[in-house]
Formats: sequence, C-alpha cells, structure tokens
Amino acid sequence: MNDQLIHNVLLSEAQKSEYTPLELENIRLANENLFINYFLDRETVKIIDTLEIDEEVLKKIFEDNKEKFKVESKVKLDTIFLNDIEKANKVLAKVTETTFEELKKENDVREKEEDKKEQFLPISNIIPQIALVVSQMKDNGIVKSLIAVNGGYHIVYLKEREEEREATFEEAKDVVKNEFKKSIHNEIKNKVIQDILNKKNEVVDTSVSTEKLETRKEKKIK
Repeated sequence: MNDQLIHNVLLSEAQKSEYTPLELENIRLANENLFINYFLDRETVKIIDTLEIDEEVLKKIFEDNKEKFKVESKVKLDTIFLNDIEKANKVLAKVTETTFEELKKENDVREKEEDKKEQFLPISNIIPQIALVVSQMKDNGIVKSLIAVNGGYHIVYLKEREEEREATFEEAKDVVKNEFKKSIHNEIKNKVIQDILNKKNEVVDTSVSTEKLETRKEKKIK
C-alpha cells in the first residue's frame, strides 16, 4: 500500500469519526496554527533567499568551525552481481583483480550498460551493506566474501579510496551558507511577524484618527 493510499484511507476514517465540540475547536486551532506557520516560514524563506550574504561573514564562520566541515570518504569500486549463491561463490573463488573484468562480462546478471567513466563516490551514496564492508577495509582489492542484498549477491572490487579530510572554504561554502541561513531563520521570522503587526497597527491608528476627525467635524457643524 503506497503512502498516498494510506493517507486517503486514514483521512477517510478520521472524517467519519465523531468529535466533541471541544475536540472540533482543538482541530480548528491546530489547522489554523499549521496554516499560519506555513505562511510565516514561506515568507521567511523568501526574504532569506534574497539576502546578499557577505563572503567575509561566511569565511569567518568557516574559520571558526573548520573541524565541522568535512569531505567524506570516497571510493572507486566495481561489482559483479549474481542472483544465485552457488554460482556467486564459484565466481568469488576465481576472481582476482586481473580477472575481474572478464568474469564480470561472463557472469553479471544485470542489464549491460554503456561504459561509463569510473568516478569516486561518497560512501553515503553506496548501498549500505557494501559501504559498511568497504569502510572497514584497510587495503584496496577484492572483498573476500559475498555481500548479500535484496535479490542477489555482490562481489566487490575496491579500486581506490580517498580518506575523509577537512574541506576547503570553496568546498564548504554552500554548506556554510545554508547553516548561516538556518541560524537566522527564527530572527527573520520574528521580524516578519513584527512587520505584519506594525502594518496592522498603522491601519488601526489611521482609522482611529479618521474617526476622531469626523467626530470633530460633526461637533463643529452642531
């Protein structure tokens, strides 16, 4: 059952249920608060997105928090995927760094793809079962055991690795900017609220002043 179907089923049940007046009032208030917060967050993000943030400010944040900004470990690897465990074990017994490409062509059950230039991939972008094994390897080479995933088994060849390191400012710049924007979100949101209230007060003051003026005119006429 997909998320939308689950949502529709639960919504239908919730709508059919009976509620006390107090419960209905709480639901109304909850919906209004959700609506208000959505509006305020949207208006806040609009303002933040238009801000020109001085690069020197970002550099200062970066320098003060250098140890927090990392380039995660990356690896260059290839796998042979088989869905039969007996065959997978036989291939694993024969595979070496030299024979890997040939055995992959002969045994990999995935649809053949056009040759792609090998690239380093962040560990977080790799299938978790493979990432766990690869991150624990001390040396490059063929993983000595099959790695089970849904639908089959991978024989993994770790070709190269780049260890985690501190990021340069240019590498971390976007992250620093996003962190800064998050840090000022509540401050800008409060300003949005205050601006709305100020405008409302201006309207009220103008209205009151107009009423006073009309009252004075009436008195003069009398």
